[in-house]
Amino acid sequence: MRFGLSPDQSDKDGGTHMLHPAISWGLGGLFAAVFAIAVMAILKGDYLARGHALSAQENNTITICTITAALTFLICWRLQTYAAARNVIIRAAYGLAMLIIVFGAVGGVLVIVHNYVSYAPEFEAGKGLLFKGYYWESVSGFYSFALFMLSALSPSLLALFAAGGLTLALAGPRRKVR
Repeated sequence: MRFGLSPDQSDKDGGTHMLHPAISWGLGGLFAAVFAIAVMAILKGDYLARGHALSAQENNTITICTITAALTFLICWRLQTYAAARNVIIRAAYGLAMLIIVFGAVGGVLVIVHNYVSYAPEFEAGKGLLFKGYYWESVSGFYSFALFMLSALSPSLLALFAAGGLTLALAGPRRKVR
């Protein structure tokens, strides 16, 4: 048994090796950290290119986007197993689509959590949260994040997402065709 291969793999299976799950998730975590740092660098560069200092709100947004990028890549690393038996073009297209969709969803949820943690005293349970308070605020936060990311899609951010999809296709989890 070679290092990193799962115990049921051998060298006699035609050269298609699957990594042990712990090594695969470690590799996914490494790629997630690189992806998150790249998203943070692109967004900070876009803000600073405008020639002004970052406000507290802009720093919060960049922090949320950085955490979102790392979580998104890990979720997409897991979701890549559904396309793992396909060819590289299908895996890359699937990876790109999943990165964009999951990034918007996870980012929206993190904005909702951030708003709730930051403004928790304003959302009291006795005020009918469903129609007056937290529900509308959370929907607004979710949509504002999605619109922010759609409006901030610079060519460098799109290229990063395309590179992330290609990374998922080339280095992501594999499954043998049965």
